Order: sequence, then structure tokens, then C-alpha cells
Amino acid sequence: MHLSVRRASVFLALPFVVCGAACASGGPEPAPLRTTQPTKAAVTLAEQRPVVVPPARPARVVLAAVGDVLLHDRLQDQALGLPASPCKKATRPCAPPIADYASLWPTMAELFAKDDFAIANLEGAIDGDKPVSSYPLFNYDPGLAPALKQLGIGLVSTANNHALDARGSGAAATLDALDAAGVLHTGTRAAPKIKQKNQGSFAWGTVAAIPVRGSTEPPIRVGFVACTFASDSKEGATNGVPDPSHQVLNCDSDRVELRSVLEELRASSDLVVVLPHWGLEYEIAPSKTQKRLAQEFVDGGASLVLGSHPHVPQPAFPLRSAVDGHEALVVASLGNFVSHQVNRQDVPDTDGRERMLPAKASAKLHGPPTWIAPLVHVTLVRRDGVTTVEGFTYTPLRMHRTPRWHVAPLTDGDPPVAQEFFDKMYGADKRAPSVYFGTADVAPQKMP
Repeated sequence: MHLSVRRASVFLALPFVVCGAACASGGPEPAPLRTTQPTKAAVTLAEQRPVVVPPARPARVVLAAVGDVLLHDRLQDQALGLPASPCKKATRPCAPPIADYASLWPTMAELFAKDDFAIANLEGAIDGDKPVSSYPLFNYDPGLAPALKQLGIGLVSTANNHALDARGSGAAATLDALDAAGVLHTGTRAAPKIKQKNQGSFAWGTVAAIPVRGSTEPPIRVGFVACTFASDSKEGATNGVPDPSHQVLNCDSDRVELRSVLEELRASSDLVVVLPHWGLEYEIAPSKTQKRLAQEFVDGGASLVLGSHPHVPQPAFPLRSAVDGHEALVVASLGNFVSHQVNRQDVPDTDGRERMLPAKASAKLHGPPTWIAPLVHVTLVRRDGVTTVEGFTYTPLRMHRTPRWHVAPLTDGDPPVAQEFFDKMYGADKRAPSVYFGTADVAPQKMP
């Protein structure tokens, strides 16, 4: 375009040079210069030319999900800095305990930080007005709530068979402790006669706005609701503890109310996740009840179902809604994240040392796999305003008892039977790298 303008300038100058010679000789004056204007049709065509807008990049976030936070007495003693044997002031001074919850998960905070939002199941109460206790009635020190926040947990399910271990007032105190620590929660509520501040916009569910890392895109809003139907029975849902104020959402008997919650969450979020506490303990296959409830959740609008309660991992599988045809991902059980249920992995010990199964015994698990569990990384993607589950990977975890109780990713030094179990249940292709790099660097595997 610029080149044409320059050439036109040279040619336009020539008539004036010739004119000078002609005028001097009395010749005729040259005709006036004519300029060409674009036609109206040409202008209209230019104005109507469509502007090409590049397609928007999909927005992605990765959820990190683990199972039960189940602190038995030994784990609580370690976390609270209590000595293994009580000290006696007569023989030696008693040093004040120093809380050290991080000792239970020393490498996990860095792993959670690679993803965008982390979820766990809080199995028990946090009521500072009642004594700390363990099985069968779990009540934790209030320091657990900020410790979970520091670990990187953004939301916990509080709907499980231990939700009322400290009774209704303990369930309300648990929500207060989580609120103070900045940890979202779903599945239980304060009794209306006690307090209202924990109820929020939704009586049971909550919505998390998860930022899209490295992007100016608006956050992806994920709605969560948790419920319990532990042991696939109404009594098992809260271990037989009465719930006169209806503080715990039941997956089965509260189905009508749950459908209403799902509708509310669908209207206020990009994608809905259900966190059911269900199934039979120590069973590695989901029950018929789990499958029935999963279909109801998906038909109600859920795109992701992350289960807990069996204390062992259970499979992941896709499920299609019979209502609108959308496809969802179900992980039937995430197993234990941190617990004392590790005795079945070892040859019986009398000296407290951890003895692993010999390699020749690795072809078969020694009892239920309560000591291993997946950290599941679920990728959510938003395209053209529609958010779906794109796929998942997992990091295999193992609970150790030496040198101190702690959970950590599997290594080559762990029993081969552990990784064999995961490969068979979830597939070796879905195993995350030994060093997990998160959203930007790990391509999620498509749904099974």
C-alpha cells in the first residue's frame, strides 16, 4: 500500500514539469488532475468485512482430593507433642507439648500447592469445650483446623458417621473452628436453635470460586455438597447417634432435600461436586447402594462424585445422566488420607518397628489396603461457558509408622504390592509423575 502511494507521487509530479515547458512556449495548459474516490459499494463492503476474533482459550483448574482425616490416639499424641510415656515431675521436668500437625504430612503441602483447590473428609468433631478423644468418638484439638488450612486444604466434608461424635453442639463448634481457620465446609449445619451464622446462603452446600492460574479469566465456581449414608444404612450414617435437630444431611432419606440443594448449586456455580460418605467398610468394590445413589446425584446435576467411608480405595468410573446426558466422573472411595489403620500391611511386630511384606509376598495384599490411598487430581475445563470434567490423574500415597507416623507418596522402596494395586484399580496410565507439576505441565488423562 505504501509502495503504491510513493509511485503515484512520482507520476503526479511529471505533468507539472511538462507544464512548465509548455506554458513557456505558449502551449495549452494540461487538464486538471482527477482523483478517484472509492465507490459507496466498496466502502460498504469494507465496513461489512467480518472481524476475525481468535477463539478464547479454555480455562482450567485442578482439584486435589484425598479421603479420611482420621486421627486415632497415637496420631493425636504425636500432633499435640505429647510424650509416648507420661513424664513424672518427681524424676524429670515435663516439657510443655508443642503442636506439630505437619509431622503427620511433612511433604504433602508442597504437593497440594501444585493444584488449585484441595478437598478432604474430616472424620470427627473439633470442639475445644470437650476433651480430646479418639475411637470410637473422635473429638480433635482446635489446632487441627488451622493445620488443615496450612496444609492447603480448602474444603472439608463434615457429613460422615462421626459427625455427631461430640453431639449437636460439637457439630456446631466444628463449623466455628473451620470458619475461624478459613476452611470451607459442607454436609452439616448448626442446629437452628443454637446459631444461624454457619448456615450461609445454602443450608448444606457451599460454592468455591477457584482462580484460573496464570490467567485473567474469571474464576471457575464449583458447588459442593456432602452427605452421609455410611454402611449403607440410616443408623450407620451417624453411628446410631440421634440427630434431633437435623444437622447432618443424609444421602438417602434426605434425597428430596438433596435434589433441591443440587438445583440451587447448579444455578449459582459452573459445576457441581457431591461428596458422599457411603458404602461398606474395607470393601474395594462399590455396593449396589453406592451405584444407585451415584446415578441419582448425576441425574440431579452433579458432574463429579468423590466418595469416602470404606477406608480403602475403590474404583473410578464414568456415569451418564439419564436426564440431560452429561457425563460425570465417580471415584467411589478415596480411602484413608491419614489414619492409624496400618496394622494389616505389616508382619505383626512387637518392638514397634515397621516390617514390610517381603517381595515374594507382593502378589497379594495382606488384608484390606487401609494403609494406601490415592491423591486424585481432577481437571475441570470451561469452554464457551460450559464447565466439564476433562479427566484425572492420581498420586499413590502410603501411611508410614516410622520414624514417625506420616503419610507420603509411594516410592520405589515401598512394597511392590501397593503400586500393583493402584495400577490395577486406576491404571498405570493415570498415575501422575513421581514429581507432580500441576495444571500447566501434566496432561490430564481422559475419563475411564
